[in-house]
Amino acid sequence: MQVRVPDSLYHATGKRKIVRSLGTRILAEAQVLRHQVVGEIKAYLKSLSGSKNNPNLAFIHEMMQHRKAIDLGLHGNREDALAGAALSVDVLRDNYLSPTGIARKGVEIDHERDTRLHVDETQLNQFDLAERIFTSSTEIILISQALTHHLDEAASYIRNQTCNDRKRHVKVFIDWLGQDKEVSHVTRKEAARYLTEKVMKLDLAIPTKKKYIGSLSALFAWCKERCYCDTNPFDGLAQGIKSTTRATRQKTETKRRPFTTSELLSIFNAISQHRGVDNPLWPYAWIALFTGMRSNEIAEIRLIDVYEDYINISEAKNHNSARKVPIHATLKPLVQKLKETSSDDYLISKLGRGGEDNKRNHLIVKRFSSLLRGKAGIKDKAAVYHCFRNTLANALENAGVQLSTAEQIEGHRRQSMTYGLYSHGVELSVLIESINKVKFDKKVEDLLLNT
Repeated sequence: MQVRVPDSLYHATGKRKIVRSLGTRILAEAQVLRHQVVGEIKAYLKSLSGSKNNPNLAFIHEMMQHRKAIDLGLHGNREDALAGAALSVDVLRDNYLSPTGIARKGVEIDHERDTRLHVDETQLNQFDLAERIFTSSTEIILISQALTHHLDEAASYIRNQTCNDRKRHVKVFIDWLGQDKEVSHVTRKEAARYLTEKVMKLDLAIPTKKKYIGSLSALFAWCKERCYCDTNPFDGLAQGIKSTTRATRQKTETKRRPFTTSELLSIFNAISQHRGVDNPLWPYAWIALFTGMRSNEIAEIRLIDVYEDYINISEAKNHNSARKVPIHATLKPLVQKLKETSSDDYLISKLGRGGEDNKRNHLIVKRFSSLLRGKAGIKDKAAVYHCFRNTLANALENAGVQLSTAEQIEGHRRQSMTYGLYSHGVELSVLIESINKVKFDKKVEDLLLNT
């Protein structure tokens, strides 16, 4: 059985085609086995597509596939096949250390000893790993394999976006290592070097850098639970990623902030004039301004969760986000209209889903961002959809609303131990009274009241 190797992967395999024996002369058995073997070869080639620039990764992945084929009985007697494969690795190691013939091209040789002058320790480690693949009585678990098993198991309780982030972050680590190592052989020293030499030098925000380490810590914590390794080398490492306390121009310019009155006027005028007040962007932006709700929370408001004076958020990302959000008196007519005209189960109808997690807020936030930078003419990178939450928080503070009440309205964890730990929160009547203390510029509110 043979499968052609794509031209783009020729440099990774060194072959134009991959040939595998089906290990049988019986036609019926061959017809059954060929689909399985072809599937394995294609899966192997797919794995190489992420390792185009790293022949070490390609080499180990091929060794793992070869071990799997031996265990399936595709290479005759299992013990003989394993011994032969291990011997082949020894030959490859010897050829690397003492290159002969065409292998000498471009290699500096110590002619007295007939060995290389410069040895790549990473390459030697890969030969050692390949030998263990064929001689070990226990299963060898590589980082990439552990990641696949981990994400397959975690798919039911983490978002697609988180899965994809974790894949990307782990791939960066493997590329930095230069090899797909056994999880049990990754050391704390390597993890610390990765933090210092790679992650800290990335031109990314501090929270994003912490995610790079957090993804690896989550993977190795899972590996430790499954007895694939004894320790988690990334445990607590993210604590070493700290932002400077010194104010910098870049931090000041990119920090999210409240919208100004002129920006609010530009936003709502742009929506009404270029999209129309019947466009979902209109109620979406107003609800965000007067409630401080997150974009996904607004998109997921169902009619059954909308009451006369408040919106109930029962499904949220954490305990603090699950709350009763009071409806401002100025917003009530718009909410009532939306309830009466809804064509589905949601307060804001006909929102298309999109993104990695098929979220209901994905497309409308993209449309808002396009309008913000375009028709509204707001180019400041610190001004984004999330700034509606900053705007309401600022308005609550200026209205003299108590901090713990404002935190409860916006769904933040209350900072005080007395209120945050022992209190169940203020009554709904207090929330309603507090939100109605909020006043925006008359020109802004008139845009809503006059539509």
